[in-house]
This record gives sequence, C-alpha cells and structure tokens, in this order.
Amino acid sequence: MKYAETKLATSEEKYRTIVEKISDLVFQLVSNQNITFANTAFQMLGYDARELIGKPIKNLIDLDDVDSLLSEIETRHVGPLATTDLKVRFKTNLESSLCEEYPVMTFGVDASGVWDVPDEMVFKAEVAKNFLGTLCVGRYIPVNYA
Repeated sequence: MKYAETKLATSEEKYRTIVEKISDLVFQLVSNQNITFANTAFQMLGYDARELIGKPIKNLIDLDDVDSLLSEIETRHVGPLATTDLKVRFKTNLESSLCEEYPVMTFGVDASGVWDVPDEMVFKAEVAKNFLGTLCVGRYIPVNYA
C-alpha cells in the first residue's frame, strides 16, 4: 500500500508542476461560471491566481455581450464537440502595471466539460453521470495575430 501511495503522490506532483509552470492559462469553472481553479499563468494578466477562486469568469472578460461568450466557455461538451480556439479578450488587473500598456490580452481558449464518467459515456442517456465543471486552457495570441 505504501508503494501505491508514494507512486500516486509522485504522479500528482508531476502534473501539478506541469500545470503551474505552463505559460497557458489553465482554469476550471463550476456551473455558476465561478472559477474553482486558476494556475499561476494568470500573473501575466496581473492577477494572483489564489484571489480568483470563487470569482465569476465574466469579471475578467472584455466584451459587451459577455453572456453569449460564456455559454461557449462554460460548456458541458467533451471530445470533438468541446469548444476549441475561442477568441477571448481578458482584462488585465486594473491595479497592475501591465494595465496601462496592455488593458486587454487575447487568448485562444479550449474548453471541455468534466464529468464523473469517461468522455465516451457522457452522451449515453442510460448512464448515470454528474457534471463537475469545465476545464479551460487559454493560449496567448500576440497582438499581430489577434
């Protein structure tokens, strides 16, 4: 049993390191569109990831009609039906020195529903399942490409 626990802890640490060190935004939303996880890449927008927990994602998005975009970000779809490369303009933190030069930054966001069953079981009506939230990854799009 000790070997299995050590192996699990090592694996968890490896994935945690990857998620925290990647330059892409990684975040998870629950069904009320609040952030339940944000990695340290949010520093590029001037935010402390820990302070984003529990906050609505819409507060970070620069768009007049944010609600139409939210339905694509906060998706329940998986696999080929998941949201891919959705252009999202995130506001930089007003209290950050970045805000003057970069008031918004554009990211290509991929979003996929997270369920308590494998992806291939999500669309089967006879399978009992629970929606756990949406996992999102956003890659920065330089201004020349936005």
